[in-house]
Amino acid sequence: MPLGNIRHIIFSPSQREAKELMKTKKGFKRLKKEALKVIKSSGITGGLITFHAERHNEAGWYSSPHFHVLGYGYLKDARTFHKDTNWIYKNKGVRESVYSTIQYLLSHAGIAREQDSDDNKRPFQVVNWFGALSYYYVSRAEEIKKELTYPCKVCGAPLHQFTNVDEGDEDEPINWSDAVDEGAYMVQIKEHRYELQHLKQLRARYEVGRDGFLRHRVQTREGRKRRKARKDIVDKFGRLKSG
Repeated sequence: MPLGNIRHIIFSPSQREAKELMKTKKGFKRLKKEALKVIKSSGITGGLITFHAERHNEAGWYSSPHFHVLGYGYLKDARTFHKDTNWIYKNKGVRESVYSTIQYLLSHAGIAREQDSDDNKRPFQVVNWFGALSYYYVSRAEEIKKELTYPCKVCGAPLHQFTNVDEGDEDEPINWSDAVDEGAYMVQIKEHRYELQHLKQLRARYEVGRDGFLRHRVQTREGRKRRKARKDIVDKFGRLKSG
């Protein structure tokens, strides 16, 4: 089932309130819950949310909590959205590479930890899936295991793993005379392929518009009703007739 084009949107709350909520676990939960509600109300029907606690400028990093969303949907007018929610959004548009965008967002994502807690404990996930791409609709279909080699930075040939190497003292050269070549140095990685499930329910709730963006069917049905009621002044595409 095609879901349309993926957009990248940045949602920013009222900074004073958000910074205050970030001070406690309970407050941060409330902030994330409000963010999800606000993002859905903007017209985004499903996607991935990544939280960032800071922004960067010429002076360096500074506190400025905001949420990055990669998702499907059709955004409502920015001024109407701000008036309704007191949040603002910046539409970065359709992405050329979703993979590279996610990689960049995760490189400096905010990881929430409880104060004075074990560093290995994270009370919140770094990313969250919602709507048409929520955990209910997406399931792991396959796990792919691969073995890769590392290329040499000088010649480009695969690196090899050696045993029985005499490294000697710190100031002495390495003795390779008894070294045994164990073959190419291999690294094992795992890739997961996901697929949509519950497609019947998904199709009942969402559809892709002519512009390529995913909408909740409630939105499109309401739009059809409005166009039908105003067919004397609006054409079949919802545009005002001239004259």
